[in-house]
Amino acid sequence: MKITVVLAGAFREVAGEKELIEELPEGASLKDLISALASRYDDLFEDIAGRSGEVSRDVALIVNNAFVFKLDRKLKDGDRVIISDLIEVSLGGG
Repeated sequence: MKITVVLAGAFREVAGEKELIEELPEGASLKDLISALASRYDDLFEDIAGRSGEVSRDVALIVNNAFVFKLDRKLKDGDRVIISDLIEVSLGGG
């Protein structure tokens, strides 16, 4: 399945791209997406996951215009995921 990933702040700087399409197997979760991004770009993406499986307090993770706080959320083909530093979201950056 194809997931559109929009990156802002430090995540955009690390990846060098604003938007990308990530291919994942059916049934993949946000955790799977973050792992795929971390293996390709940088450990910065691994910092998204807190120890409890929740999203780090320093990161805004938005799926289809809704904030998400748990990484076990399943994704569907065509989902749009925004990953940003929380400060970028609060200041309206991106």
